[in-house]
Amino acid sequence: MENCRKIFPIIGKTGPDFPTIGKKLSNHWKTRLFTTSQQIARPPCCTTTSRSSECTNTSANVEIREEVGADNFFLFGKTVEEVEALRRAGYNPWDVYNNNPDVRRVLDAIRDNFFNLDQPGLYQPIWDTLLTHGDHFLVLDEFAAYVAKQAEIAKVYEQPDRWSRMCLMNIANSGKFSTDRTIAEYAKEIWHITPCPVA
Repeated sequence: MENCRKIFPIIGKTGPDFPTIGKKLSNHWKTRLFTTSQQIARPPCCTTTSRSSECTNTSANVEIREEVGADNFFLFGKTVEEVEALRRAGYNPWDVYNNNPDVRRVLDAIRDNFFNLDQPGLYQPIWDTLLTHGDHFLVLDEFAAYVAKQAEIAKVYEQPDRWSRMCLMNIANSGKFSTDRTIAEYAKEIWHITPCPVA
């Protein structure tokens, strides 16, 4: 993950071909892969921009969507059932690589040490995770959906009244997800512990 944080800002600043794809890959990678290893069937993905949420269709994100309202939430990507069906059918990230010129251009640059000539192989784990090891979290599979949703978000952002309302609705309805409630719920339902009185 540290390599991801290092390389994508570099991609975004390199040459006329990379800024847009680099920025999108940076955001998409972060939201798809910064997850716990326990979410095997479907890792969550959610990008919050000025308190307007863009998320994949996971159980946690569905819960957020229910609270803030579907009209104030940008949903993209496959459902759990669709992910499972894709994996059963034999998901191959190389298909995305071979059919998406933008993705291929950036990944080839990573493989060829374009961004790290002084440290060959520094970013090879990114290539390996996405292609050699099968892209378990479907980063490449959902990249096109992510880009399309970002285009939709950009159009909404150009409507200040609508955008402001969506942001306010996200803020006003996010109380349920406070850490206090979450910790109390975990303590009761998962850890099975009770509060300790403080004298």
